[in-house]
Amino acid sequence: VYELAFFTDEPCAQPVDGVPFSSGSCDTCICNNSQGIYGTCGAELAFDQNIPSGRQQGTAWISQCGSTQQCVPGQAWLGLNIYKNVPVRCLRLLQLGDTLYMTK
Repeated sequence: VYELAFFTDEPCAQPVDGVPFSSGSCDTCICNNSQGIYGTCGAELAFDQNIPSGRQQGTAWISQCGSTQQCVPGQAWLGLNIYKNVPVRCLRLLQLGDTLYMTK
């Protein structure tokens, strides 16, 4: 997942703040973060607003099962811990583009 964002309004202008979490991340993958430093492919990369554009590669979360095989339904998930009660009226999801590994 390149990017996931939640918003409190329908035009997707007011983002919801929180702490990213997931079912896990690929333990054999190395990803580039928004500062250009290589490391894990954790959930925070899906919420850093660093999407691919032109020559910029962007950042991405890779699930614990998504690097070598398709995940079974419910095996991989991504979310945001929100510590206050807020309505979510819009979400934006940008996936990698490989239909074998996209959410259905």
